[in-house]
Amino acid sequence: GGPPRYSLRHLQYLYSALSKLQPVKPAARGEVVEILRAISEVIIYGDQRATNQIFDYFCEKNMLFLFTQMLQHSPGGCGNEIARQIIQTVSILVQNISNPTYLFYLLSNNHINEIICYRFDFQDEDVLAQYSSFVKMLSLMLDENTIQFMFDGRQASFPLYTEAVKLLDSAEGMVRTHMRVLVLNVFRMADDAMSQFILSPAHRGVFRTLVRFIRVRCE
Repeated sequence: GGPPRYSLRHLQYLYSALSKLQPVKPAARGEVVEILRAISEVIIYGDQRATNQIFDYFCEKNMLFLFTQMLQHSPGGCGNEIARQIIQTVSILVQNISNPTYLFYLLSNNHINEIICYRFDFQDEDVLAQYSSFVKMLSLMLDENTIQFMFDGRQASFPLYTEAVKLLDSAEGMVRTHMRVLVLNVFRMADDAMSQFILSPAHRGVFRTLVRFIRVRCE
């Protein structure tokens, strides 16, 4: 029974089920995690087989907006399990969507930046690990086409950089490594406005942190 697992009808069913669980109550968290996991599977399957109607439905229903709403509007918070799964689902989509138009859709509308800026519970090691891997992955995608979605020179806004550098001193070695990779990926970008942003007095502290790290390693 039920629609085939990797079909548009199944995605419609999953979206309907997820919508009915909003705002997410604590008792429904496990179910929401499974739905989020299944949504990413259907979309990647559709993209790999150029079944455009599946991703078109994802866009039509603005599911990325629904994900950010879940983070921000669940009573008592959505819980670390859902927060972790939202990061993971968005990561899977961004990394695996091969259609450039669909990728640009994912990066536009500021939803990714909202996820980057969300105050996750970094006391939870799994959430911290998922988040640091997510932002590092986004930094690897920085180029002259994608920079417009991450960096806003007019607003002097660059969440991918300003939020990540807060974790440069993390107690977790892997997180520190991810953040240094991210910083280097940003530094290699040949963009004048971004360079001015990075070198402005408000953001120069990153260099002190990196120099301090190198000095400690050399002692």
